[in-house]
Amino acid sequence: MALEEGGHGPWRVRDDRAIEEALFRRAHGYDVEETVREESEKYGAKTRVTRYHIPGDVRAQIFWLRNRRPEKWRDKPESDRQQKGVIVLDDIP
Repeated sequence: MALEEGGHGPWRVRDDRAIEEALFRRAHGYDVEETVREESEKYGAKTRVTRYHIPGDVRAQIFWLRNRRPEKWRDKPESDRQQKGVIVLDDIP
């Protein structure tokens, strides 16, 4: 079995890609089509199709942005983390 990206087997690469795609869909939002077949003695068989939109999930969006663009989307931007210079006064008599 050949190893791929990062020394992992092809099944692991495939699974990672599937999770990445699912996270992207969850962050972005997606459309769902639900088909239900109903049967009754009075009306016979009937198929009902319902379409609806699942909006993007804010937690998935935050997770995506923090991992893809950490310099811009971390809790504390890098500029806040940098310490200001300390002035040492050694000319005190």
